[in-house]
Amino acid sequence: MLTGAGARVLNGAAMACAIVALAFAAPAAQPVREQDAQILAALDKRLKDYVALHQKLEISLPVLSTDATPKDIDTHQRALGVLVRSA
Repeated sequence: MLTGAGARVLNGAAMACAIVALAFAAPAAQPVREQDAQILAALDKRLKDYVALHQKLEISLPVLSTDATPKDIDTHQRALGVLVRSA
């Protein structure tokens, strides 16, 4: 189970999916267009791919202790950002 930054990313990704789904949600009287369904499926795949990449890269970093300082957290997040950009 992820904690800290990893959990925040997963929660953020889940929230992004929910917001996009609500934004594209058609009223009950209108069927979902095929193009909208394809767009949502592509977005869902990209989000899942990103979350998987994020988890894989975060595991490669040292685990933050429960008493990590703000400087430790900042260093950890910046290191993860470098890994994500270079992936």
